[in-house]
Amino acid sequence: MQTSGGTDWRKRNLPRRAPEFYKGFAFVFWTHTMEARRAGWLSDTFHAQFRELLLHASARYHLMCPVYCLMPDHIHMLWIGLDEGSDQRRAARFLRQHVSPLLLPTKFQKQPHDHVLREQERERKQFAKEVRKDYQCNRRSCLATFCTNAEARNPAGTS
Repeated sequence: MQTSGGTDWRKRNLPRRAPEFYKGFAFVFWTHTMEARRAGWLSDTFHAQFRELLLHASARYHLMCPVYCLMPDHIHMLWIGLDEGSDQRRAARFLRQHVSPLLLPTKFQKQPHDHVLREQERERKQFAKEVRKDYQCNRRSCLATFCTNAEARNPAGTS
């Protein structure tokens, strides 16, 4: 597929904000998509290993991940910087490097998509909207960690 400039759009890099947007107390919604939207890599074993690597990356780069969703052909994550030393681009690079061997023969696309949340988007309802929409569409094939305040107060669903 070619753009009007004659270059293959799949070979170009996604646009990125300046590095400072990904550092410090940033809120960034990340989507890591599999090459050719390939499925078949998602399993309980992968989920357990991914969770460990996500925790490691979060601790190493001073982040928290209040929500992630593993879909059949991509991964959603919201990372929030915990201090001025947080660096989400380095954390994403680290996570992809260590998760990639677990995906074989599937591979990540060249570059993850990111959305740096603006102040008004940081409200719980705003950033939860996209993950919930995707989760609702693919409920049967999604492994997700998503906890609302009500679920945290009442995990068994009893009164």
